[in-house]
Amino acid sequence: RDEDQASPSPVIARSHWVAPRWSWRSPMRSMLRTVRGQIRFGLKSTAVGSPRSVLALSTAATAAAASIASSEAAENPLLNAPALFPRFADIRPEHVQPAMKTRLAEAQTALENLERDVEATLARGETPPYAHLADSVERLGELVSGPWGAVGHLKMVKDSADLRSAADAVEPDVVAFSSKLSGSAALHKGWCALRDDEAAWGALSTAQRR
Repeated sequence: RDEDQASPSPVIARSHWVAPRWSWRSPMRSMLRTVRGQIRFGLKSTAVGSPRSVLALSTAATAAAASIASSEAAENPLLNAPALFPRFADIRPEHVQPAMKTRLAEAQTALENLERDVEATLARGETPPYAHLADSVERLGELVSGPWGAVGHLKMVKDSADLRSAADAVEPDVVAFSSKLSGSAALHKGWCALRDDEAAWGALSTAQRR
């Protein structure tokens, strides 16, 4: 039956679920955070065509676009997922590229901020704490590996030409980010500084030192 084959039970899909390397089982749930800026303009003139009215219209358009983007993200099952299992039954090929572009942009920004923080800590002659390095990297990984792991699972159990095409379109960006994260010079220097700090390194457990 074509209809039954096209829409497999989510229970069946979940029974085949294998946690990706960047664990779904982590207690830290990847969450999409939207930063909203509020700008107030004291406009004396709102005549059409005036510089201030143009600025106001531009600001309104930007706010509207941000609202639409936030709404679309909330409706995307790859971005709005429960803690334990992705919403496999709701994921469609058209969700893949918007979700991955959103998460990659967030992860890229977070990585740049983390690298700046680590560099600033080292510049002050301080040692970056283990929790800051390890937890931050794990959260960065989950931002991307969460939706990407769900896509990979669906390709194994419910493959289609459209899904393969959507995944192929973003895979180079996913690989590029993974390489950038694992090859970060700032994070490498941070870990080296932690290893060279006898007091900080000695306070870590055997598991943490690994």
